[in-house]
Amino acid sequence: MYLLSSRKKGCFPWKENVLTEDKKCYMNICSYIDIRMKDILKVFKALSDPTRLRIMMLLMEKELCVCELMFILKMEQSRISHQMRILRDTDLVDDIRDGKWIIYRIPETIRESLKPLFGQYLKEKIKESRESMQDLENLKICLREEIRKKNLPKKS
Repeated sequence: MYLLSSRKKGCFPWKENVLTEDKKCYMNICSYIDIRMKDILKVFKALSDPTRLRIMMLLMEKELCVCELMFILKMEQSRISHQMRILRDTDLVDDIRDGKWIIYRIPETIRESLKPLFGQYLKEKIKESRESMQDLENLKICLREEIRKKNLPKKS
């Protein structure tokens, strides 16, 4: 048995300070729920930023590198990289190496989880925005003009 002397009063739904197996199980469940809730909040916080939401909508369409995202969003590399780090830290996107390129993509399991969130209603509302419509148009131009190939790293 463990004593809960360091715990604040009122933290647990029992009065005595002795930790039984049932109480340890309850504490583990509460701890798991708390961790899961923190993960869920991180995801919603990441998606609450307009730039990151725009990036996610683009990545739902196609895997892209930073130079393509810069072209599409008309933003500086440092700003895109900062947003991508936040999306990576929440496990919403993966980065994969393709030669000298880092390509960003939404993992298939995440993509399947996001489909209901980015369902028809939300997708229509986002696409109604002027920025999103411009992003989709810029994506088409980016792919047509092969921006990634034009931005090949120079050989040393």
